[in-house]
Amino acid sequence: MKPKLKLIISVSSAAIFIALIVGSVYFYNRYTRTKLLLNNPTLAAKEEGVAVSVKVSLLMELPAEEAAVVTVIDTTKLKGQPFFLRAKNGDKVLIYSKANKAIIYRPSTNKIIEVAPVR
Repeated sequence: MKPKLKLIISVSSAAIFIALIVGSVYFYNRYTRTKLLLNNPTLAAKEEGVAVSVKVSLLMELPAEEAAVVTVIDTTKLKGQPFFLRAKNGDKVLIYSKANKAIIYRPSTNKIIEVAPVR
């Protein structure tokens, strides 16, 4: 076998091996992270709250406190409440208790739907 061909085969084999190792480590980390979040719903909710707050903070100034984030599941149960008139299932409601503010955010369109004071 020619030395040049041997070198190409060696380098290719090493690159494939490294790619397999990196891929395995990446997916193992994703698996363990997902397993942790499934076993700890409080941590998952907190992380979702942070992620939603970051997205909303790009659209408007937010109070300097951690928001409680709730997902709208069934708008039919919210009928008659003016704050939820334009809400749709899947919208996120950020509630800032110290700042007395509530925000409806629609992730599907990346828009703020409603902002109102909390009583």
